[in-house]
Amino acid sequence: MSSIEGMAIIGIRSFSPEEVNYIKFYSPLTLIVGENGCGKTTIIEALKYACTGELPPNGRNGAFVNDPRLSGKTEVKAQIKLKFVNVQGQVMVCTRSLGVTLRKNALSQRAIDSSLLRTYSISSRCADMDAELPLHLGVPKAILENVVFCHQEESNWPFAEPSALKKKFDDIFSAKQYQVISESIKNLIKQRNIIISNNNIRLEGLKSDTEKAKRIRTNVIQVSQQAAAKSETLQSLEENIERVQQEYTKLNDTFKDINLTGDQIQQIVNKRDFYQSTLNSLQDHITPRPESTEELKCMLQAYQASDNSSQREKSVLVNEKSQLERKLKKARDDLVQKHSIMGRLEAAREEHERQINARAELIQSINDQYNYKLPTQEGERSAAVLRKGIKTKTLRAEQLKQEAVSRQNALSDELQVLKSRLMSIQENKKHLVSRIEQEKAQISGLERKVETYQVSHNEIDDLQHKIEEHKRKLDQINVNSDRSNNPELIKKEQELKELDEKVCALNEELSTLSKAGDIRAKLSLKRTDKESKESAMYRLYHGCIDDVEKLIGEKPEVERIERVIYEYKTDKQNQLRELIEQRNKAQRELSGIDGKLNMVRQNLASRQREASRYEAMCQQVCRDKNLPDEMRATETKIEELTDRLSNLSAVDSIYGKYMKGTAEAKCCPLCCRGFNDNTELTEFADKLDEKKKRFPALKAQIEASLVSTKRRLSKLKSVQGEWIKLEQLRKDISGIEETVNQLETERKVAAEKVEVTSTEQRDVDRCKIKADNLFTITGNISRIRREMTVVADEISMVESELQFSGSTRTIPDCQKDLEKISDQSKIVRRDIKRIYADIENTRRQASSIDTTIRQHEKQLSTLEHKLDFKVGLNLQLEELNEQLVEHTDECKTIEMDVAPLNQKVTDATRAYELELQSWKATEETNNKEEREMTRHAERIEECNNNITRIKASFVSSKLDEVEQNIQHLESFTKTAAEQITKLDGRLSVIEKDEADRRGTERDLQDQIRYRQTEIELKQCDEDLAALEEKQGEMDIRRLKQDIERIQSEESVLIDKRGSVKGELVQMKDQIQRYENELRTHYSNVDSDYAKLFVETKTLELAISDVKKFNATLSESVMRYHALKMDDLNKIIKDLWFKTYKGGDIDYIAIRADTESLAKNRSFNYRVVMYQNENELDMRGRCSAGQKVLASIIIRLALAETFCVKCGFFTLDEPTTNLDIQNVKSLAENLRMIIESKRDQPNFQFVIITHDENFVSYLGGSDLFEKYFKISKQNGTNSIIHVEGEGAAPLE
Repeated sequence: MSSIEGMAIIGIRSFSPEEVNYIKFYSPLTLIVGENGCGKTTIIEALKYACTGELPPNGRNGAFVNDPRLSGKTEVKAQIKLKFVNVQGQVMVCTRSLGVTLRKNALSQRAIDSSLLRTYSISSRCADMDAELPLHLGVPKAILENVVFCHQEESNWPFAEPSALKKKFDDIFSAKQYQVISESIKNLIKQRNIIISNNNIRLEGLKSDTEKAKRIRTNVIQVSQQAAAKSETLQSLEENIERVQQEYTKLNDTFKDINLTGDQIQQIVNKRDFYQSTLNSLQDHITPRPESTEELKCMLQAYQASDNSSQREKSVLVNEKSQLERKLKKARDDLVQKHSIMGRLEAAREEHERQINARAELIQSINDQYNYKLPTQEGERSAAVLRKGIKTKTLRAEQLKQEAVSRQNALSDELQVLKSRLMSIQENKKHLVSRIEQEKAQISGLERKVETYQVSHNEIDDLQHKIEEHKRKLDQINVNSDRSNNPELIKKEQELKELDEKVCALNEELSTLSKAGDIRAKLSLKRTDKESKESAMYRLYHGCIDDVEKLIGEKPEVERIERVIYEYKTDKQNQLRELIEQRNKAQRELSGIDGKLNMVRQNLASRQREASRYEAMCQQVCRDKNLPDEMRATETKIEELTDRLSNLSAVDSIYGKYMKGTAEAKCCPLCCRGFNDNTELTEFADKLDEKKKRFPALKAQIEASLVSTKRRLSKLKSVQGEWIKLEQLRKDISGIEETVNQLETERKVAAEKVEVTSTEQRDVDRCKIKADNLFTITGNISRIRREMTVVADEISMVESELQFSGSTRTIPDCQKDLEKISDQSKIVRRDIKRIYADIENTRRQASSIDTTIRQHEKQLSTLEHKLDFKVGLNLQLEELNEQLVEHTDECKTIEMDVAPLNQKVTDATRAYELELQSWKATEETNNKEEREMTRHAERIEECNNNITRIKASFVSSKLDEVEQNIQHLESFTKTAAEQITKLDGRLSVIEKDEADRRGTERDLQDQIRYRQTEIELKQCDEDLAALEEKQGEMDIRRLKQDIERIQSEESVLIDKRGSVKGELVQMKDQIQRYENELRTHYSNVDSDYAKLFVETKTLELAISDVKKFNATLSESVMRYHALKMDDLNKIIKDLWFKTYKGGDIDYIAIRADTESLAKNRSFNYRVVMYQNENELDMRGRCSAGQKVLASIIIRLALAETFCVKCGFFTLDEPTTNLDIQNVKSLAENLRMIIESKRDQPNFQFVIITHDENFVSYLGGSDLFEKYFKISKQNGTNSIIHVEGEGAAPLE
């Protein structure tokens, strides 16, 4: 027996997300009271969500959790904890947590966690709490949702539409699952009956197939024995062919070695010719020297060392010249700067005089404009007088502004009062308009609802007509589905009977023929042999005739195809021999050219490697750039960096003088403009100091760059000698590349000749290979044709012997006829199977029409209920139209009061705006005069500052110092130019000596290369003599004769092998056909027959048992439903008699109308009332109070009937729409029920109400000592209080 002990709530609906509220459930009664809207119904919603996981009707989209916007948060978390005792007496705690997040003014609700724990032993989280909790409470989920925890908005569900009411009662009775089980069993029986019918047909076919498979296996054994003998013969021929091919390979390798020796001789000859031409070219431009090769190499190294010393001396002179040029450029730049300084000093003196005259003109213009008497030569005094006048004007403007603001505030207050009155009236109007729109929307919604219930008697009549039409169609289909009246089925069964008789006749003939003995067996074998040979011959012929036509251009007959292919093959052999000789000759020419080309390329590669080595040395320094250009660019960069460094030193010195002059003269050193105050002077000095501080870092950067650039110049000069050698090698490489291009052209011509002859040889060789293959096939065709002639003669002899027995038919002939008739029998059986399938489809169509009839009957019931509901909607529509007219009249009255008030607001606004405009004009005039006087004072002060600054910066002694510096710099530039001219002369002498040394080095290199080439030429002569001696020892003619003999022997063996292979292929094909037939048509036929037989008989027995089970199940479900409905109506009738005090309804009941007469029929439920023994539908005929009372009684009866293990029950606002008499009666009856159940340990009745009379009618402390009161704390969050005797806070 389960019961509920208590619940904790936080963050649900209006309950605070910060503070937990507790409630404890007592036995037998727990009373919860409170005003409307305080959160009483939330207790029922929380209990239902904790026990079932179902949210209340309006709890979607975050409405079930406290709104985050009320607490100023973006996320609120809520939790419900329910403590209860399960049916096994264990104390459990169910916890469900939720969360709501505010995203872009929209709420997103999610379930965070769910757990189910025992209080004394921790259990893991339940995988599916929604399914687990009803098991612990001992009551189905449908009872918890619709009976125990029924929401106030859904409390009148017994009077819902028929479809919704049927669903709820089906859930309560768990009828749906039994209906699904019954329908599934019926469908299963139908499917299995079809399978049994099909299996019986398949069993007959499989029995015939097993007999055919047995005969085919016997034939496979006989042919396999013949194929084994042919395979042994073929293996012997393969061994002989392999031996001959090995001899041919050995002789062919020897022949290739002879050809390779000739190619080597030609290559050495070409190499010798190249060395000789190289010696001749070197003799033309050198004179032999008496020194040895080693002495020449030493001389070459000495010249190269002398060249390096000269380069170093040249580098020193170039550096000295560069330094002098940089000093000269620096001196010239200093001279230019000194001239510019002298010009600036003279300009400063002229600027001082101009500023004094400008100040006097400005003061005079102010006197003329404002009639002042300011002294034109006293600038400081004039500025002070102007500043005093500005201050006086500012004080007067402030007094005028205060007076204007006072007038504006008075007008603004008056305007605000008028606008407030107008806004109040408009708000009232807006509220009325909103009410009117809502009422119009409600009227429109009701009208749309009325339109959706457009039900007429014609529709009902049409449905009844359709039901009758479908019933007639169903009767017709039932007549057509009768097998005994199907003519096609009778015809096919008769045809099958005739075929079976033919099979019996053939079996008798087979029995007679089997007695003929060996003669008929011999005839059968000979005919089979002839057919197989003829089939093999034409298969070979048709398989190769297309290739023959492509090869020779015609299609010869079977008789002459072998001779035609032999003639074509002989012709191609002769052509191939001629083409091989032409190709060998062309290859020898190509080998000679390749030898020469290789020698020239080797020489080119050695020169390129030497050039690459020099080029790599140069690239390490100058990368891919030209060395002379890079040296000139580097020298230019060094000069530029030196000049920049000199200029930077000069600028640093100038900035130092500027800072010193600025501090002394209090003015800019360039424009001589004075500073207004010390702040401006300090800022200017700081800027100069900041720029001056950057000079040391910039100077260090330029000096580092200058050092790295000088280092790079020294590296460039160190590889100048390698650069000169690289240029000479590039010229030599260009000449050798021209020779290579000429030889490559000759080689290309020779290679094209080899390619042409090789292509022709390959084409002819391919034709010869195709002819060889086709000759083997045509040989097999001719051989099979000759064998067919012999077999045909033997068949004629055997047939003449059988003529005495009266018949020449053989057993295979009869077997073929028998197989043919068996195939026809299979086709007829398939047709019979198809007819049975059509009959079954017709039965399914009848079942579909039966379903359609039931659907139409259900629609007819729905239309009748819609007609009743439409009357109620029309009454609501009339009431809303009356309210709309009343609110429209109130809105017109408000519009009449708005017009006069709008005119007053307009007049007050115009007066306020005129006052603002008047003050703005006055203020603008005062501000303009003040700005003009301030501007004149600032200009006079600026002139005073400029005069003072320029006067301080101008000093006459600076001019003499600058003139002396200019004379010194002019003398230094003249001396430096003379020294640079002397260094240029010494450098030209060094460059001339370098050119003479390069010519001597080139001659020494050519002498050394000439002597190395003579050594290589001598080695070529020795190699050539050795190869010619080796070639003379071989006998080429005898070698060719041996090769031709081996080829002839191989051809004979290949012909024999082709003949044997042809016979073996035919046998294998026959075996493969038998095996394919067994594998495709008779695979596992014996096991399939046995398996199918057992499966069919087992299935028939199983279906019989399932039918019995389904009938018993349906009968049990119907009996259970009838018993429960009787109990339920007895309880309802008893409660109505005790509760209802009116005289118009005797009692109420629930009727379950059956949808069909089948055993597994379903029910349509409705609530009825009895008046003077007359039964009437209560829906649509009772008042709102009667509907509420009837719903409560039905729920109490359902709880009494189904909640055997759970005694918990809730009522939410049970007195809604009840008059005082029925309220009192309900309270007394509930009190009676509670009194009768209070001895039951798990009985718990929870009542939620705001009706104080109902509470007093329930009784006093004998039923409840304590009760719970729910209220709003500060009008926001709900809280739970415990009141009554001994009340204390809950935790």
